[in-house]
Amino acid sequence: MLPMTHIWQESLRGIKLALQHKRERTAWMGMTSHVEKSSSNGGGDGRKDEGSKRKRSIFQTNDSEDDCGGGSSPRARNQNVEALKDGHELFGSDQGKRKWTRLLLRELYDLGYAEAAACLEREAAICVQSGAMETLQTHIQAHHWDAALQFLSKASTIKMRSTAALREVQLLLLKRKYVDLLLQRQLREALVTLQQEIVPHFDLREEHVQELAVLLLCNEEQQIQCLANLLLDDGQLLAHVETLVSADEIVPQGAIRRMIRWEENERPEHSPLGFTQQLSLECIGVLLKHNQEVHQLEFSPDGRYLASVSQDAKIIIWSVDVLESEDAKSGTKKIELKSKVLHVLKCLDGTPECIAWSPDSRSLLSCGGDETSVIQLWNPLTGRRGRRFQHPTDSVSVIRWLPNGNQFLSGSVEKSLVLWNVDDGSMVYQWGGRRILDIAMHPDGIQFIVLTSDVEVHAYNLQDKSDRSLLRSDHLISCIEISQSVASGSKTDQAQYLLLNLIENQDIACLDLSTEVLTARFKGIKQDRYILRPSFSGYYNELIVSGSEDGSVHCWRREDGKLMATVHSHSSVVNVVRTHPVHRHLLASASDDETIRFWRIQSR
Repeated sequence: MLPMTHIWQESLRGIKLALQHKRERTAWMGMTSHVEKSSSNGGGDGRKDEGSKRKRSIFQTNDSEDDCGGGSSPRARNQNVEALKDGHELFGSDQGKRKWTRLLLRELYDLGYAEAAACLEREAAICVQSGAMETLQTHIQAHHWDAALQFLSKASTIKMRSTAALREVQLLLLKRKYVDLLLQRQLREALVTLQQEIVPHFDLREEHVQELAVLLLCNEEQQIQCLANLLLDDGQLLAHVETLVSADEIVPQGAIRRMIRWEENERPEHSPLGFTQQLSLECIGVLLKHNQEVHQLEFSPDGRYLASVSQDAKIIIWSVDVLESEDAKSGTKKIELKSKVLHVLKCLDGTPECIAWSPDSRSLLSCGGDETSVIQLWNPLTGRRGRRFQHPTDSVSVIRWLPNGNQFLSGSVEKSLVLWNVDDGSMVYQWGGRRILDIAMHPDGIQFIVLTSDVEVHAYNLQDKSDRSLLRSDHLISCIEISQSVASGSKTDQAQYLLLNLIENQDIACLDLSTEVLTARFKGIKQDRYILRPSFSGYYNELIVSGSEDGSVHCWRREDGKLMATVHSHSSVVNVVRTHPVHRHLLASASDDETIRFWRIQSR
């Protein structure tokens, strides 16, 4: 056995050299290019329209974007086509049956009904996990870390959710290998793993490297296990790995339970509105300051403000105060809404196609106009203009803030997608080759979902700049909307869902992002000419709300698509419905009738 002081000195020397090499390499890369580009921009063939882009344009189902980088195999891209075809219910297609069967199998195994699950596997000829996943599990359970890492390194052996997910699994397995070697007192081998396999190949902070290095000084197994911030239990490790591999390989633990409502004794302060038999929508206020069609509507994240956009290129910033009280006699809750105009922002570049509040509710971005590439930053609390960002191409269609509040994304139908720094106005990264029609930012701040053509949705990763095809439809998708994590009481709904507005079918579909299974369809709206933007609502995202071209507002139950309420109040197209971020039983709807209406969802 090597002397402990010698090992410690050798460890620090090797780690310092590795970190110094990494800093030099990073500095050299920074001098060569300030803005990374994954591919050159192609010519624009976006869905421009004469007049407002809200109108349905000539959609192109055979988009030429598919020859660019970042695509995926035809099999992967057609993964969910059948579920979106006309006449196919959720269980109607072979693909849908297979996915739901795998969900049931996983639940049976999790509940301990192994014999019933095995019987179903034989009858359906479907396995809950792939052969590749079984191989990886076998290596992990046997602590064959090198074999598991070699298996992961082979191209097309096992599908991961992203390149970043693959790197996370590789690092996790290497850390487990390192700790196992320490527990076996194989100090030299552990040192080699740290110096040659972990530090040079993964972007770890120095303090994290030091946390690993200090384990070399531990003499007792219990001390190593206490200091090692790792999933040392094989079951926990496997459960975490399952969340990082593709849903084609294995269904994550508890996936089907996230689709099912909580039991009564688990419900916190606010009872989910979707569990009642019927709901009603009560109008509690009308805003009348706009003189033309109201196209866009967004609450600030703190719920104190509302921004609305009209056809005359004006953005109105409203203050919104919600006062709740309880009637002493009847015990019923009363709600009063007070609002007033704070500022009217006049846009210099035409009517904005998109607005976006910063996470701290102190800044607002606007973009749009068929022939403009300008993105305007505003201080909505003072009404003053801030920095102007110049997108590389015209026809900027969408902007989305990252959760950190320091960066945002902008996309154009003319095949460019850019990540920006807000403070200095610099472009951090640029993707090319695909028309960007809509973006939904994942709450984790790492992923974002993009409608890249009228029929295809991609998932992008901000860490490694990779992307993969998430869904391809035979029918036109006009916009997408992702659910946000909401918390109330002792529970937090962390399940993530994606709404797909299917303009040809005149309905909306809901995709569970953890399983990539369509869970429900929401029917009843009328949309022939305009892009209508739906939203999640309710304290646990248990409701879906949307406007309609006939002036109505609809509310459905998310879990099964049941229509819970409909109200006809607007006299023209309802372009967008938004949920108050704090009082999630309150809605705001914007219409071509030049009004904004506030609604209260309540049980009948």
